[in-house]
Amino acid sequence: MSIRTLQEAWQLGWRVRVKCDTRGEHWRAAHRDRAVSCHSTHELDMKALVWTRGALPINELKDRLKCPACESRHVLVFFEVPNEPASVAAEGKIDIEDYREEG
Repeated sequence: MSIRTLQEAWQLGWRVRVKCDTRGEHWRAAHRDRAVSCHSTHELDMKALVWTRGALPINELKDRLKCPACESRHVLVFFEVPNEPASVAAEGKIDIEDYREEG
């Protein structure tokens, strides 16, 4: 089965978490005060995303988000897929490309 949009992911019970990406080059560009670090992490409401973004392709979600704590546009997006082992999800090994059909 090919999952391409937020709506399809929501209907299958996927969850989404985001984290501010303050590593490396992004840090200098996004944060004027280098002494301040942002480790903001949140779970997003998939139902609200579908209501506000519709059938947005899930690979475009990252480009539409901004950290509410520091206003950085450099965020990491993690999808939690039901029935996936927790150890796989925790290691960040879930990749949306794994859920697309070949062809």
